[in-house]
Amino acid sequence: MNYILRNALIATGDKQGTVLADSDILVKDGKIEAIGQGLQVNPDEKVEAIDLRGKMVIPGLINAHSHSYANLA
Repeated sequence: MNYILRNALIATGDKQGTVLADSDILVKDGKIEAIGQGLQVNPDEKVEAIDLRGKMVIPGLINAHSHSYANLA
């Protein structure tokens, strides 16, 4: 599935704490292909547009705090 997330507030998760306002994320075949403002898509491609105005996108979070020995009990 291909889609573009439009007009999002994007927390990049980089060391500088960069936040991108009114930005887009283009996803093709389940992978992020581009991030930026006013991204253009080929009109011949089937790309679903999702408006995220007023929403924030953050990096995926992983719970690194676990007690693996607890699974053995």
